[in-house]
Amino acid sequence: MSMQADDNLITGYTYTFTFQDDDYVFAPSASDLINGLTQYAPDFITSVSVQDVGKSSFFQGGQVNVTFTYSGDGSDVASDVWNDMISAWSKTGTLGYSLHFVSGEVGSQGVTPQNPVSASVNQVVSPVVNAATQAVDTASKQVAKSTQDLLTPVEIAVGVVALVVAFVIFSAGKSGGVSASPEGFEVGGSR
Repeated sequence: MSMQADDNLITGYTYTFTFQDDDYVFAPSASDLINGLTQYAPDFITSVSVQDVGKSSFFQGGQVNVTFTYSGDGSDVASDVWNDMISAWSKTGTLGYSLHFVSGEVGSQGVTPQNPVSASVNQVVSPVVNAATQAVDTASKQVAKSTQDLLTPVEIAVGVVALVVAFVIFSAGKSGGVSASPEGFEVGGSR
């Protein structure tokens, strides 16, 4: 069943939202989209899966179907949820893709019982993925900070050299440099 922008989502139902990617050069991967939603989307968007639908032409980006289970209180409307998804992707800093909403479909009610082995794997894999993501974020922040710290001594050295040059110019007023007095500046020696 197709959704309208102002339709309220129903707790426990699955939904599939289709998004168009207008950037045909840098298309997001399914894992990037899932990670963005996992990290930044509201908690009521659960059990997320992403399917690449493909491109309609060379000069147009592809479409992706995002299927999820809604576990909110029922007060959220479709347009708020798809905008929450787009906002989550933009917060990643790496997903500068031009994704926009195309359509939404209501799926079935209820969640299929999960295989115990699959649940155990998810419990082990999720923390590992989160730890790896956090380690990469920490490393990239450290590299940026180190680079910034490296530039600071260079900036100080340039400032010191500029002050020394200015001092030499103004102190050499008696020997043909520039001299400063209450009446103004004079070039070429003493008065």
